[in-house]
Amino acid sequence: MKKKIKSTVINLTTLLLVIFTNISSAENITITVADSTYYTIGEEFYGIQYHRHTFNNANAIEKLQSLNLERIRIWANVDNFHPDPTTWMWDSLDKKIEEIKNANYKIIVGMDECKEWFIGNADTAWWNYSEGVNEWKSAVAKFTNRYKDDLDMIIIFDEPNIIQPEKDYYMTGQQSAQLYIDAVKQIRNVDSTILCGGPSAFGGWENGHWAKYVLAEPDGEKYLDFISCNIFLSWDINESDENIMNKTIWYEEAPMKIRQMLGDDYPPQIVLDAYNASALWKDGTDPRNTTLFGGIYNIATLLHSAKGGFDITLRWETLGGFGILNWYPNFNELPPYYAMQFLINTANLIEYSEIIKCETTESPKTDSTHHGGMNVNLYNIQPFAIKVNDDKINVILINKYENDTTVVVNIPNGMQSYSLFRYDSSRITNCSTPLITENIEDTITVNCPKYSATVLQFASDKINNIENDRPQLWDISQNFPNPFNNSTTIQYAYQYDFKINITIYNLLGKKVFTLINEEKLAGQYKITWNGKNSDGEIVPAGIYFYKTKLNNITKWKKMVFVK
Repeated sequence: MKKKIKSTVINLTTLLLVIFTNISSAENITITVADSTYYTIGEEFYGIQYHRHTFNNANAIEKLQSLNLERIRIWANVDNFHPDPTTWMWDSLDKKIEEIKNANYKIIVGMDECKEWFIGNADTAWWNYSEGVNEWKSAVAKFTNRYKDDLDMIIIFDEPNIIQPEKDYYMTGQQSAQLYIDAVKQIRNVDSTILCGGPSAFGGWENGHWAKYVLAEPDGEKYLDFISCNIFLSWDINESDENIMNKTIWYEEAPMKIRQMLGDDYPPQIVLDAYNASALWKDGTDPRNTTLFGGIYNIATLLHSAKGGFDITLRWETLGGFGILNWYPNFNELPPYYAMQFLINTANLIEYSEIIKCETTESPKTDSTHHGGMNVNLYNIQPFAIKVNDDKINVILINKYENDTTVVVNIPNGMQSYSLFRYDSSRITNCSTPLITENIEDTITVNCPKYSATVLQFASDKINNIENDRPQLWDISQNFPNPFNNSTTIQYAYQYDFKINITIYNLLGKKVFTLINEEKLAGQYKITWNGKNSDGEIVPAGIYFYKTKLNNITKWKKMVFVK
């Protein structure tokens, strides 16, 4: 890396040796990439929950188009479309399905078994009556017949209570398995290509437990195409941010637990059918779902989910206090929306990319709460690596917590250049604009600010003309072109919010023109000088200097104006 150290920039250079530079000495935490694949991302990885105000609105649909969404989940509650043996009501479902089809998304339906129906009560639910079981099968068959051309996946059951007999509406494991298979048989009689799974219960152990009952039934393995679960991390508005972030490893542990429990019998796909930081949507939403906190949570969730082996992830929901877009009619983008874009466009968590091994020397946190006994390590800086192809590897460093932390990243084999991107409080909407691009020879030291996600995009090719192409993070570029006879451009960038002043002087030291004097958000910028002075007159040909003051750091550079 080219070094330009003058007495006027000693303080800045010293500061940025800590913040961000290439160095040869080791730090306390070192990140290393290994070419060992955990999981390959499929084309159906991203999805969301249906919301009634979203898919009939062109503005909302347009904003969703950049998120690689494949599927939208809707609920088909039996008591809504078939409240009793003589009544069928399809209008609501017809509308939802038509909206999603028109928006060019696939539909995944959750078939809710309903806690309240036309028969039974809290002590003896409908599945304990032959009339109830018969209507259940009839409802599933008619539903499938009506929508067979629109569906290819159906989730059967919503959190069947099979493990807490002290609660109302207790369903035994065997009952659950038999009712599930009854439903699948009805679906397969109509269309054998529709994939069936369940039970949309919480986490890993509960779903593995349920699947074992299904697999224990005669030919049970023939009826289970996927396992579906939901994971919300908090039900307490007063729970600390740290506790919630600590539990993001559950998204990695849950699919691992399902596979551990089922061994070779686990189905081809595992679906995360609903996820969010907080489940307090019933009693008033938790704002952390939709803030910067929610954005970092979303990034950590999807990376852990991919590494653990979820094939499909469905964000809960689209709008408002638990979604990725603000309430209608404006549908403004919320921080988790940009977080998803960041994962897709910058981290390249996309179809056919591979989650590969990424090791850290940091000691795991000792106060983490694990899920199902899988014990995935939790770190202050959670590292991930994505292999896009042989020529491109991305390292993602997530800081889920309040304190800034500095780490050293070893260069992946064969990589010769990199770009740095960041999602944090100052770079939510412009997180996919690089802060730095340069060639590399040794290790890289990175400061990870609190609540941030940093992406290092490594490439196998060297970059030519870096100084003219994109400025260093803490540097002001040499104007380009230089010499110039019409106009010239100066680029500048900084990792944090800053005040910038660029003033042009002639060879005698007289001020000619102030290009800029204002405060900027962290990021990369450029500004053009057209060779005119403060009076709007073209200056004489000759040598000029531009003085740059970034916060309290000053730099001088020379340029030549020709006619």
